[in-house]
Amino acid sequence: MADFLTNGSYSETTEHDYRRIIVGDIESVRERLVYALERVGYRVISEQPLVAKRARGQASSCSFDVLKCVKSLTVGLKAVNPTSTLVTFDYEILNAFVTKGDRQTVEREAEAIAALAASRPASGSCPSCATVYASDSRFCRNCGAPSVAGEPAEVEILRLTSGARVGHQSITGGIIAMLAVLAIALPIIFLSSKGPRGGTILLIVGEALALLWLFYGMWHLHRTLNPKHETKQLRPSHVPHALPAAQTAALPPHASVTEGTTELLSPPERERVAVPLKTHKTDTAEMKG
Repeated sequence: MADFLTNGSYSETTEHDYRRIIVGDIESVRERLVYALERVGYRVISEQPLVAKRARGQASSCSFDVLKCVKSLTVGLKAVNPTSTLVTFDYEILNAFVTKGDRQTVEREAEAIAALAASRPASGSCPSCATVYASDSRFCRNCGAPSVAGEPAEVEILRLTSGARVGHQSITGGIIAMLAVLAIALPIIFLSSKGPRGGTILLIVGEALALLWLFYGMWHLHRTLNPKHETKQLRPSHVPHALPAAQTAALPPHASVTEGTTELLSPPERERVAVPLKTHKTDTAEMKG
């Protein structure tokens, strides 16, 4: 599914190809891909062919986040049949050495883009079977899929994968830097004929920078696992707050909605009324006879 080709030391870039089939004709899929690319932070500079670049600044080859090293993303479209399109994501990454974890991160982004494009109906058509929706239809009449889909899970998977990868690489880099500073500074302190001053300064400065690097990775990993949007107020703005204790004491004793509804269903008690006993004339005559 994914192929990686290194272009050599002259360009110092890596190409990554990922393929995915999306339901819909080429034009509708192209329209949805433009929407999906903008959702994940790309700026579309051409639609035929579909080419996108990072919206914020230029790509950098010295970042631990492989997604920030993407120079350009070219999306190829090929019709498989009238109702499906083969989409090829061609990444150009400003880094000649791409690790296995970086490859997985790039694949997660391509999957998120494809999922966003597939979950957004184009021209009122079903994202699952491409059936045209009827007016005010909430479900597809052909396959039963909902007409309005929420954010796909692939977007959250991309956020977790990318954040965890950056945190892991920063922590690993900080530990390696600490060990390297020790390996260089200790021989200078104990074996150098010029005295331990230079080695001590190197040890203090180097270990401080390595610790900052290490703490940055830990902080980035913590922020990834505990996003800020989960700490927001969960109560909707239109829901009233709880009543004070002085007002709740004056409420009826039946605070349960279930109990109150059950009481409404039970029939009220009827008042007993005495009914006089009447006898027919035929019965009286028979008794006399």
